[in-house]
Amino acid sequence: MQFLKKVIGTTFLLFVGLIVLGIVIGGDDRSTDATPTVAMTDEERAAEIAALEAEVKLVPVQEYDKNLDLYRKLQSLDSQNQTYQQKVAFYTAKRDEARDMKRNPERFVEITDFSWTKEAFGSVMQATFTIKNLLPVKVKDIEVKCTHSAPSGTVIDSNRRTIYEIIGEGQTRTFRDVNMGFIHSQANRSGCAVVDVTRVE
Repeated sequence: MQFLKKVIGTTFLLFVGLIVLGIVIGGDDRSTDATPTVAMTDEERAAEIAALEAEVKLVPVQEYDKNLDLYRKLQSLDSQNQTYQQKVAFYTAKRDEARDMKRNPERFVEITDFSWTKEAFGSVMQATFTIKNLLPVKVKDIEVKCTHSAPSGTVIDSNRRTIYEIIGEGQTRTFRDVNMGFIHSQANRSGCAVVDVTRVE
């Protein structure tokens, strides 16, 4: 009988202890509840918009990332504002273009005009290129590729040459009598493009 009383007593104490532990844990859980978010009033939103608009007016147009960040904040405060929508689209495009100019500068250096002839009894291509640099920095070592086709239209040959000159930002230069090397005797048409350049920072 004494043994049974001890077992019952121990079980009872264990049960009470579990209840107490549950209350403590439950209390801890309740204490970590997040504080409800307070909605911004119309006056606070208007003040925030006014402050951001004043700030963005001081940012140069060329600082695409900064402008984009500020107009995105403005758009989040007034999603129906068409001006903010247009500015976000504009600066997104400008930011992406600026990144592309660094990663693929050759896309922004273009041949605006060229002419060519066959020299050395029709075995060598000699060309004159007018090249425009659309980048905001100088470029050098302009590599040009010319692809040649026969009278039938079949591509039969190509040449690459690097022009070791510098073209300033936004500048257009003409390079005359560039020796492009040997050319197929049946080539009668050619198309040329800039395929590589080096940025001069």
